[in-house]
Amino acid sequence: MLGGAALPMSLGEYRGYGERLTDGAVRAAVHARRVHDQHAVCDIVLCNLGGNVVAEMIGVETVLRPAPSSAVPSV
Repeated sequence: MLGGAALPMSLGEYRGYGERLTDGAVRAAVHARRVHDQHAVCDIVLCNLGGNVVAEMIGVETVLRPAPSSAVPSV
């Protein structure tokens, strides 16, 4: 969404369905609500491999990670 690596900064709401997340792999669907130059807000739905929704993360705010500085000397 932001054209580079992004870091999560906040989570508006977490909705878990069931007593635990799930066994095995999950698939994530990300829906962008607002996208700006340096940050974005999105919703994420996690589904098990059977297609059942196991959790939702609403209002996940991310920021674009700064590029590494070339001014830092290598050791």
